[in-house]
Amino acid sequence: MALLSQLSAPAGPSTISVETALLLILIGVVAVLFKELMALRRRMAHLESEVASRSSSPPARPVTQVVAPPSAAAHIEPEIFAVISAAVHLTYGARHRILAIAAPAPEHMQAWSTEGRRQVFQSHRVR
Repeated sequence: MALLSQLSAPAGPSTISVETALLLILIGVVAVLFKELMALRRRMAHLESEVASRSSSPPARPVTQVVAPPSAAAHIEPEIFAVISAAVHLTYGARHRILAIAAPAPEHMQAWSTEGRRQVFQSHRVR
């Protein structure tokens, strides 16, 4: 008789345990992370092939030497010249060249921090 009452009872909404719900959420998160990882891996492979193709091709014209003014040469290291030259070449291509690189004047070195302090002080209300 008990079996008959169980069969005739209306079926209510089924519930799952907390552990099962957390496991399903974890599987979903892992699937999304795996998909993003595969997209990142494809992008890295694309970038590696692009770098390889750029490094194997000869430059369009000989690289010109960047000469800095004598006063700026004392303040800027040669590695900085190389980095700036590489950035200009990669950004604009071989058709552009750098005419001069100079260090900022010492009185302009603190301009950003001075402007930041001015904005902070201006935002405060005088009592």
